[in-house]
Amino acid sequence: ARRAASMSRFLEQLWAKGLCDNGPGDLRGGECAAENCQRCLGSGAQLVFDPAADSTTCKYNRPVYGAPTLFCGEAFSDNRGKAAAKEKCQCCRGQDAWLWFDSSAADGIGYTYCQKN
Repeated sequence: ARRAASMSRFLEQLWAKGLCDNGPGDLRGGECAAENCQRCLGSGAQLVFDPAADSTTCKYNRPVYGAPTLFCGEAFSDNRGKAAAKEKCQCCRGQDAWLWFDSSAADGIGYTYCQKN
C-alpha cells in the first residue's frame, strides 16, 4: 500500500508539471500523439485543436478509473534496456527521444522518463 501511494503521489506531481508537447497545427492525428498527451497529464487527458489559433493543446481531464497510468515507455523500473519501451518513447516524442532512469524518483522506487532533446 505504501509503494502504491508513493507511485500515485509521484505521478500526480509529474502531471502537475504539465510538460506537454503542445504545438502549431493539428497534432491530433499523430501516431502516438494521444498517448504522449496522456504521458503528460494522465489517462483522462485529451488533445484539443483550436482552428482559430491553428494549434493543439493537451488538456487535463480527470483520470479514467482502471485505465493505464504509464505511457510512452515510462515505468516504475529501469526500462532503458527494453526495445519496446524505446520504440514507444520515440513514437511519442520523436526519433531523438531517449529513456532516462532516475533511481531516486518516487521515494526511491525509481522511474524511467521518456525525454526529448
